[in-house]
Amino acid sequence: MVLVQSILILSVSLQVFVAVRALLLIRTTRRYLVWLSLAVAVGLMAIRRIVSLYTIWASGETTAVSLTAEVIALVISILMAMAILKIGPLISSLYNAVNNLESTNQWLKKEIVQRKIAEQKASTNEEKFRRLAEYSPIMIWMSDVKGSCTYFNQNWLDFRGRNIDQERGMGWTEGLHPEDKKEVVKKFLTSLGKRESFELEYRLKDASGEYNWIYDKGTPMYNKNHEFMGYIGSCLNINQRRQAEEKLAESEKEKKLILQAMRERLTFLDTDLRIQWTNQAALELSGLKEEQINGHYCYEFWHKRSSPCLECPAVSALESGQTESAEVWFQDRLFRLKAHPVKEEGSMKGVLEVGQEITEQKEAEQQLRESEKRFRTFFDESNAIKLIIDPETGRIKAANKSAKNYYGYRELESMYIQQINQLPDEQVKQKMQEVFTHHVKTFLFRHRLAGGKIRHMEAHATPIEIHGTKHLYSILHDVTERVKAQEALRQSEEKFKKIVNTLPQFVSYVDRDMIYRLVNQTYLDRFGLKEEDFIGKHLEDIIGKESYEKARPHLDKVFQGEKVQYQEHFEYSNGIELDVDATLIPEFDSQGEVIGYYAILSDVTDYIRNQKLLEESRDRMRVLSEHQQNILERERSYIAREIHDELGQNLTAISMSLAMMEKNLPEDCREIRTRIRELNRLTESTISMTKKLSTELRPQLIDDMGLVAAIEWYANEFEKRSGIKCSMNLTEEEPVLSKNVSIHLYRILQEALTNVYKHAEAGQIDISFVRMGSFIYLQIKDNGKGFRQEDHDKSLSYGIMGMEERVRLMGGKFNISGDSRGTSIEVEIPYNPTNP
Repeated sequence: MVLVQSILILSVSLQVFVAVRALLLIRTTRRYLVWLSLAVAVGLMAIRRIVSLYTIWASGETTAVSLTAEVIALVISILMAMAILKIGPLISSLYNAVNNLESTNQWLKKEIVQRKIAEQKASTNEEKFRRLAEYSPIMIWMSDVKGSCTYFNQNWLDFRGRNIDQERGMGWTEGLHPEDKKEVVKKFLTSLGKRESFELEYRLKDASGEYNWIYDKGTPMYNKNHEFMGYIGSCLNINQRRQAEEKLAESEKEKKLILQAMRERLTFLDTDLRIQWTNQAALELSGLKEEQINGHYCYEFWHKRSSPCLECPAVSALESGQTESAEVWFQDRLFRLKAHPVKEEGSMKGVLEVGQEITEQKEAEQQLRESEKRFRTFFDESNAIKLIIDPETGRIKAANKSAKNYYGYRELESMYIQQINQLPDEQVKQKMQEVFTHHVKTFLFRHRLAGGKIRHMEAHATPIEIHGTKHLYSILHDVTERVKAQEALRQSEEKFKKIVNTLPQFVSYVDRDMIYRLVNQTYLDRFGLKEEDFIGKHLEDIIGKESYEKARPHLDKVFQGEKVQYQEHFEYSNGIELDVDATLIPEFDSQGEVIGYYAILSDVTDYIRNQKLLEESRDRMRVLSEHQQNILERERSYIAREIHDELGQNLTAISMSLAMMEKNLPEDCREIRTRIRELNRLTESTISMTKKLSTELRPQLIDDMGLVAAIEWYANEFEKRSGIKCSMNLTEEEPVLSKNVSIHLYRILQEALTNVYKHAEAGQIDISFVRMGSFIYLQIKDNGKGFRQEDHDKSLSYGIMGMEERVRLMGGKFNISGDSRGTSIEVEIPYNPTNP
């Protein structure tokens, strides 16, 4: 009975569960009849089980219930429960998929409608873009996401002289200059990988085969989902700008080469006498770098003064406005200074000092002006400024972001171009009409910005038609810097020409074919020719065949890239003879090839003649000095001999007579004996002094024993007289020297030891006399207070001058130096025992 009740209760529970789950599926599937019928059928089965259970509870018997049937019903209930559990999620998923599919279909229908509308708008916009691009006066290109170019406007194709199929993909790179191609492609691909904007400058071959400098700006494109779609770029031909930059740089290079090559000391001072610029010669004179000199007052730096010099040519030039000159000492060098006032637009800017050293009779004329400033150009190459203008009224119909940012006007698109352009209104309208009537596309204007600034603008204009109405499509570029650069270049070239023409040197430029391309006024004046007689002529035709052949080795060197300096005597074809000091400076192109040279020639004819006269005068003075020394030694020898032979013998006779007189006197004459002894001692002292004087006038020991013995004897005698210890290092072998050379060396030793005794306050002297190879060395070194250079510079230092002259007569070298540890005198003379 319990078993039957359990089976019935379990069946009822399962059947109720199945009925409830069936009803829940109605919400998912919306199939009311199917699931409601299933729930009713299962519910009736449950009611049948409930009735049977009630009968059992009421009667207490199970005979009315079939156990087999209830077991089967239980199994069926279990199977239905399992089925309802499995089919429920499956049906839910299926119906969810159906619902999603229906929603998707609805969305697709709407998307298709919207996309058709968008495609129609895109087609219209693309058509507008292509029309603008085709009418654009600049070159425009587009690429896909892989960087492959897919579009070029007609301006690009006309410039390249190729069709679009040849340029597509990477075909456009075939026109890049070989030197630029690798770097341009690398930068383009790098920007492509980073999805960044880029700006490039490169050389591109045009339809005629010539390379033009191109400025290329690429901007990435994105769709509304921010997906990268490729690049759009615009290109401008910047040949004119690059040529202006290169020409200015070349001009600056020419000026710098010429100024730095000048051997005269050049210094530019401002109106306060502050140093602003110096050339290499001035830097070498000071031993400092340019940044250590610039900014200092000239009188403080060069003369250590606190105020300008009284005879300063720079001060006079600033006051008079004329070139002034003066001779000025710098350290131990004498310079002739010429001060040239520098003016610009009527205003005094400073003074240029040209210093020429004339210490040793050097006189070479020079005038120079300095180029005031180096001019550089920086162009504003931002995004192109684009305007669409009504040519009838001048009203600005549209302006891009760059234009609005550039001009700075809040309501730029409601303004008229006449309000910006500085030309009269009628001229502005006339210029716009010329685009339509005369097909003029490029104009130069002056525009006023919102802040009041006036800028030079280059306008590229082309007519376009929008909605059946003609408009003017303009792309503008700020060329203010280019205009300034051209003006600066013009002024720079004028200043350079003025400077070169005022130089006293012959300045010229000759190209690779030996053709004159530049000569200064000095060149023209000296040859008596005009500029057209030089320019375009071959070097040989001007200077003559003989001078050309003489200069040819130097020209070969300069065309090998060397800077050449030489002195040469030339006889030109027009009868002019000159000694020139020449500097040849090579000029290189961008590939490092020599394309010509600058020649700076100084006329040193007078200098060479004066040098020869000076050398002849020195030779005569040297011969006269040697003759005087020989005469002096002969006189000394004669006087020494007379003192020794005459005076010495007489004094000896007197001494002997006094001795005889003393011997013959009586013993009681003591006072007379005392007087005779005093006289005898005085006589012997006089004899000793006579011998010493005779020896010093003519050291007979040199003739008898040689120079080494004479040096040793004199040093010992000097040590006895002065109390100064003498240490000697003398050669053991007597050198074979002429009598005059021996006397010169002996006199130098005498003078040196005398100077030590008088001035050095020394306690020891080291004397060295040795032979090393083909030279003889004499050194006298003391430990006194030291020799000072100013002692040597004194006008009355005859002792040192005498030693120097004796060494010069022997063809040797003389050096004297000193410090706190003492003084050293060194003599070096050549030695030839076969020809003493």
